[in-house]
Amino acid sequence: MTFFGSPPSAISSSVDVPQNYNRLLFSGTVPPLERYRNTERQAIGILETLKADLKTKRLSLADAIHLRVYVAPDPNHGDKPDYQGWFDAYALFFNSKENPVKTARSTVGVQSLVSPDYLIEIEAEVAYKNISKSKNEQ
Repeated sequence: MTFFGSPPSAISSSVDVPQNYNRLLFSGTVPPLERYRNTERQAIGILETLKADLKTKRLSLADAIHLRVYVAPDPNHGDKPDYQGWFDAYALFFNSKENPVKTARSTVGVQSLVSPDYLIEIEAEVAYKNISKSKNEQ
């Protein structure tokens, strides 16, 4: 895969996925501990859930290419979306020494999510090399 964008940016502006890659789409994932009223903690919980799910598929967050993130108003931040909390959580999992991948990403402020306890919801797209071909075709 080829990631495009500004080197100092925490995210990529676009990602080119080769034809021989499979794509895996994750529905919107909500926090495992929704009652914990903190956007950053909820985001960390979601990314840990995604990381664990990917591991069961023999993949990792390094295979993530795009995140779509919905951030709802946070009562602890003047009833405004806590974008910085989300950005801080993202930095723990991406564009780091452990995982240098900088996903393409959309972050959208929304009025509410399906539960008033949810402050953030994340959709993910993952791409991984198609290994179903015979060794002669690789």
